Parts: sequence; structure tokens; C-alpha cells
Amino acid sequence: MWSNAHKEPAMSTPSNFPTFITKSPNKNPSAPVAVLKCKDSAIVLKLTLTNSVSAIITDPPYGVDFGDFGWDNGIPGFGIWRECFRVLKPGGYMAAFGAPRTSHELATLLEKIGFIICGRLVWAYPMAPRPASPSATNTTRG
Repeated sequence: MWSNAHKEPAMSTPSNFPTFITKSPNKNPSAPVAVLKCKDSAIVLKLTLTNSVSAIITDPPYGVDFGDFGWDNGIPGFGIWRECFRVLKPGGYMAAFGAPRTSHELATLLEKIGFIICGRLVWAYPMAPRPASPSATNTTRG
């Protein structure tokens, strides 16, 4: 989840893309196993209960001006990550993708909020790295 509300109007979701996807086990269809929320994260996070999310997987803007997209002028700020920390259960995990060039900024921001950096995954390319090649920072709420 990410928000670009501070720079541009929210991106629209394609009409054929579901807003919420819930997958339930066959034996108990009333107990959700996973919920995918496809909306502006600034809105979704504010409506989400504290300590109610087990994991967050996000691919926010990398802040490398990739492809001249206005939404990629900087990594998301403190507020959105603080909301991620608030909704994440203690011991929950977050995987946040970022560019090798700016992933240290993302990791530093997450540590200041209270996340513990558990490890990093880097996509290594056999040729010269592309400017926005993603790496993932795995964090947990302490």
C-alpha cells in the first residue's frame, strides 16, 4: 500500500480490478485467511484497527524519478509508515520494496518509527543495474 495524495490525485483502480479479495479456507468460509485491499493506503490505513494486520507487503515509489512519473519524486514520508506500524500486530512483518539507490533512506525511516530491520533482499542483475531495480527491506514490529 502507498499513498501519493501529497503530490497528485489518487490513482484510479481499473474497473475490473477487485477492491477487496478475501480467501477463506474451504472448511470455514466465514474465517478469512487473507484480505487484499486495493485502495489509497492513506485512506485504508486510517480505517484499519490498531494491531489488526499480520503482514504488509508494499511496493511504494522508489524516489528515483523513474520514467518521469510524478508519483516517484520521493519515497513516502514518515506519516504513512507510522500508520503501517500502528496497524501491524506486534511481531508482524512488513516487506517494503525500494530501489538500491534509496533503500537506505527507507530503512532508516522505518527504524526511526520502531521497525526492526530483519534482513534485506536485493535483486542482482547480471548487467548494469537499472536505476529503479527493486530491493526489499523486511522488517518486523518489535
